[in-house]
Amino acid sequence: MARVKPAWMALLVLLLSFPSFLRAEEFHLVDGSRVRGKIVGYERDVFKVQTETGMVEVYRDQVRRIVFYPEPGPQTLEPRGTLRPGAQVRARSRPPMPELKETAQAASPTPTPTIAREVPRPLPPPKPERIVEHVNARLYRNESFGFQMYKPPSWRSYPSLVKPDNPLLAALGTPDEMTLLLVGQEIFQGDLVTYSQLAEESLRSLYPDYRKSEERFTEFAGFPAIERYFTGTAEGRFWTGLAIYFAHGDSFYTFLGVSAESDTLSFQQSLLRKIVNTVEFARAREPAP
Repeated sequence: MARVKPAWMALLVLLLSFPSFLRAEEFHLVDGSRVRGKIVGYERDVFKVQTETGMVEVYRDQVRRIVFYPEPGPQTLEPRGTLRPGAQVRARSRPPMPELKETAQAASPTPTPTIAREVPRPLPPPKPERIVEHVNARLYRNESFGFQMYKPPSWRSYPSLVKPDNPLLAALGTPDEMTLLLVGQEIFQGDLVTYSQLAEESLRSLYPDYRKSEERFTEFAGFPAIERYFTGTAEGRFWTGLAIYFAHGDSFYTFLGVSAESDTLSFQQSLLRKIVNTVEFARAREPAP
């Protein structure tokens, strides 16, 4: 039975944390120094940064903050303590979502780095070391983050992929791992359109021949969302994918489903669509009158 290589699954998990550091321009290190350049790689907790004087390796646990410039303006990542893989930042505001085409075509203003002297603000609680989930023949329920969805009887959960040092909240898929659904969460300082644009760059980095077939604004589990369909080749296989991005509270969520080319590809894609259509989040109780 064909199985997905462990390296491929690790890449998919890392994919969900890419929006936190793509398009980085300046690293603020814990010793007070700064490194300015363009990220060209990331491996084993080390950023490979192309600077004006050459290639520099920056260890992630030495990074205090990253100032980067996603369009339409500068954004700043602030870690909780030391910056770890999957580190999260709080969304300050979420302005009304502009039309996607206008956002892509709008001229970007000249970026101005964020001033380092900012008023400290409370950070969200850390991700629990263990995600509490309940899985039966037809239902997946994540108690830790308050959501549930349909689970095909033949699918299984992959809790070994869900760790405190990455943004993954859930991993489901077929036993042969040829169809996978990953759920990730980030605290991101920016709006939904910017988040989805950064996430698309991570897709391009994973699939050299990445091609977007469709993208649209939609509603997902009762929240405004961006839905993206794409294809690409990785690990010698052709993959078809569905990505959904939305905001809930202070968090941005990604539901990423991928299927490898096979005789059952159309069926698996339809199954992924059915699963995401059943996602429900627990709603906060209304205050008593």
